[in-house]
Amino acid sequence: MSECGSSALSESPPAGNARGRGGESKGYGVYIRQLGDGRLYVGHTRDLAVRNEHHAQRIGGRTTRIFGAGRLLYVELHPDRISAVRRERQLKGWSRAKKLALASGDVEQLKALARRRRR
Repeated sequence: MSECGSSALSESPPAGNARGRGGESKGYGVYIRQLGDGRLYVGHTRDLAVRNEHHAQRIGGRTTRIFGAGRLLYVELHPDRISAVRRERQLKGWSRAKKLALASGDVEQLKALARRRRR
């Protein structure tokens, strides 16, 4: 998706999503988070900084409240909610290996996993 930006993350999460003048949000973020027990969580949000804080405080989401917030692995920016929700649903259908390949930026592994699925 050319209109969307993405980034694999190191240990520290981003400060927040893109903002324009006056603090208005410029889009939505789709993210992959590794929970405290190792499982992967895929979600979308309008404000990544606030959502990160909610996950860290274990409020606003049943899954992260139960299994721990863990760490943010990947963020992808989308211009509108519809494209963010579509991408979130797509990622939720992917295998764990494919999500980890995306989060680590391993394009070759991602392509290999996509070919395996088509057979």
